[in-house]
Amino acid sequence: MSIKVTVEGAQQVERGIWRAEISPNDVRILREWSGETESNLPLEGGERSLVLVQDPNFRGAEQRLDFDPHLARTLILGTTQETLIIDTLVQGTSTP
Repeated sequence: MSIKVTVEGAQQVERGIWRAEISPNDVRILREWSGETESNLPLEGGERSLVLVQDPNFRGAEQRLDFDPHLARTLILGTTQETLIIDTLVQGTSTP
C-alpha cells in the first residue's frame, strides 16, 4: 500500500509544472510527511510556496495532481495559498 497526496484544482502551467491553491498550513503538513528535518527546512517569507515532486500523475480533465508525499520536497513555504509544484523527473505528466 502506498499513500498519495491529491491536489485538486491543479492547473498545468507547462509540462511538469503546476499551479495550485494550497494553504501554507497544508504545505507545512506536507513538509512534515516528507520527513524533512529542522536542518533542511524551506525558505520562508515569499508569497508563493514551491514544492518539488517526483513522478506525479496529472489528470488534466479533472485538474487533479497525485504524488507520493515521501518523494516531495518543500523548497519555499509561502505566505499565500499560491503554490507551484514542479516534477523533478518530468515523467508521468500529460497535457491539460
